[in-house]
Amino acid sequence: MRPRFLIAKGGITSSDVGVKALHVKRATVIGHLQPGGPVWYTGPESKFPGFVYVIFSSNAEKDDTLKKAVEQLLNPAKACWAKQSGGGGG
Repeated sequence: MRPRFLIAKGGITSSDVGVKALHVKRATVIGHLQPGGPVWYTGPESKFPGFVYVIFSSNAEKDDTLKKAVEQLLNPAKACWAKQSGGGGG
C-alpha cells in the first residue's frame, strides 16, 4: 500500500525516515508547505517514487503547523507549494 504523503519531524528522525525507511537517494524540493517544512518529491530509486515527503525541524512550528500541513496535503490545490511548482502532489 502506498500512502498519499508522509510528514516527519526532527532532524535526525527525518533523515532516518528518508534514507533508511524510504530509501531516498535523490529528491526534488518543490517548496515549503509551512515555514520550516520543505516538500520533497522522492526520486525513482526510492520506495515510493514521486512521493510527497514533508520534513519539519523539531523547533520549526507553532502549535497548529502540523495540523495545517495535513489539511494542505489533503487539498493540494490550495497548498502554496503546489502553486510554486505547478504540481498537485499526493
